[in-house]
Amino acid sequence: MDSLANEAAPESTTSPEIIIAPTAVAPKLKKVTIKLKNIGDAPVLKNKKLIVKSTDTLASLSKVLRKLLNLPLNDSLFLYIDNAFAPSLDCTFESLSRCYSVRSTGDEVLEIQYSITPAYG
Repeated sequence: MDSLANEAAPESTTSPEIIIAPTAVAPKLKKVTIKLKNIGDAPVLKNKKLIVKSTDTLASLSKVLRKLLNLPLNDSLFLYIDNAFAPSLDCTFESLSRCYSVRSTGDEVLEIQYSITPAYG
């Protein structure tokens, strides 16, 4: 007979399970300060500074701007960063802030220009 067949399998040692309970405190969402500037013939807003959640997208800002400017859905609204770059509407403010924020009086501010006609390119 085989000597391997007669050997017993080594006993497996089981370690006690450690269960980590989730923390009760939810992580605090970061806020992003946005400074709005009109370009061309776009109407001027009374409140040019907005504070939004970092997880919001540019599409949500577009929706709010349309409401503030009383623009119907069939009118165009163009959003720009750095006077030339038009980000896509699915960009989050977290990523835009990380790349394009400007430090102003100790706070980081994301400057966004808006227009109702194409301004660049």
